[in-house]
Amino acid sequence: MSSDHVDVIAELANAHDGDVETAVELVDEFAPLADVIKIQVYSPSELAVPFHPDFDTFESLTLSEREWERFVDVTRGYDVELYADVFDPQSVGLMEDLDIDGYKIHATDTVNPDLLDSVGETGNPVVLSAGGSTVVELKEAIDTLEAVGTTDIELMYGFQNYPTVLSDSHLRRLSALADRFEYPVGYASHLPGSSELATSLPAWAVAAGADAVEVHASLDRSTEH
Repeated sequence: MSSDHVDVIAELANAHDGDVETAVELVDEFAPLADVIKIQVYSPSELAVPFHPDFDTFESLTLSEREWERFVDVTRGYDVELYADVFDPQSVGLMEDLDIDGYKIHATDTVNPDLLDSVGETGNPVVLSAGGSTVVELKEAIDTLEAVGTTDIELMYGFQNYPTVLSDSHLRRLSALADRFEYPVGYASHLPGSSELATSLPAWAVAAGADAVEVHASLDRSTEH
């Protein structure tokens, strides 16, 4: 990501609903508007056991290796970087084979040293989620990444609830995190797109010191991802 302006991250997450054609449509729609396209990549068996009530949902939202290859090829046709929110070393390996630009570590994995090592050893930039982590957990995660040679780190703060009410946005934490860790800090907005403040809050975050803003993107606001 660029260091001389505020980067806009289009968080596609699982808005493709497990359909590669929808994934391609999302890229065509949002890549011209963003600096970074971000996706979620995971192995269902690494997230849950087969009898978990959400296992079938995880499977239904997973793209195959060939489908990810097509997605990446389409994304490369735009002047945009591609980051992946990864949850297991296997997915890191897949994304490395596809030569993506960077990674994000979800807040639930700031205490996952194996995943941090796998991501850090790629040498790519890392966005470290700071919305659901304590200061101690963030410090240890940063230490782990730095120990394997990764210093291109950005903290991404965003209240871990959707939809987030304005009173839970806590924009003051941006400067507190930047002062504490001396790394760039971004803001992940979780306001619903239908909110009157959906475009205002990211701008306020920039005024509060955000170097990047991350916004969920969807072709249909009536769906949930």
